[in-house]
Amino acid sequence: MKKKRRKAVSKKQKETTFTDWALLGSVIGNILQAINQAKTAQDLDSARLTLQKVTVDRNILVRTLRQWQKGYLILKSKAAKLEDGFIELKNAFSKQNEELYKLHQEQLATNEQNKSLKKENKRLKAENEKLMQKLKELSKKKSE
Repeated sequence: MKKKRRKAVSKKQKETTFTDWALLGSVIGNILQAINQAKTAQDLDSARLTLQKVTVDRNILVRTLRQWQKGYLILKSKAAKLEDGFIELKNAFSKQNEELYKLHQEQLATNEQNKSLKKENKRLKAENEKLMQKLKELSKKKSE
């Protein structure tokens, strides 16, 4: 087997020059910049996805809020109708209470009249009995 011979490298070729270092630095810089750009692109993609999710959530919240607002307005309207109904009932009850009070007062007056009429009736019955007694006595006297 033959050994491969290396080409002889000159001393001049072995020395690295400033341009070599600049080229190496530029390549490393380009690699770092590409890595940062990739990370930035990845971060932007992640942020875009997050913003899309937030937008979807926001739209859901807006729809839900609108439904709540509609429900609130419906409840408010029904509550106002109920309140109007309660006011009407309260007025009707007040009117009925007034009528009941008047009827009660009339009943009390009627009861008082009945009491006095009963007394008068008793008195008249007693007087009638006395008169009947006198009439019997007079009729006896006349027949005698």
